[in-house]
Amino acid sequence: MNNENNSQMQYSVIKKKEEKYWLIPVLVFVTMIVSKIIQFVLVMFEFKSDFANTLFNMIFLICGFAVIPSIILAIVLSVKNNK
Repeated sequence: MNNENNSQMQYSVIKKKEEKYWLIPVLVFVTMIVSKIIQFVLVMFEFKSDFANTLFNMIFLICGFAVIPSIILAIVLSVKNNK
């Protein structure tokens, strides 16, 4: 019984360390690139819409400004959870 509890505790500790905070900046960067790709595809197919153009430009700008803070956030969260 005690051995089973130890294995469950070890599993929970291992599971806790597997949190992938590095995905936060990666997803922000991928979102930024995908917005430009979608905008390019729309231009290729001659879909001219000021709303779509403005929307994808705003997504690109917001993600561009959020890349560095998301990297800092990922570092802070990973250091905080390692303590």
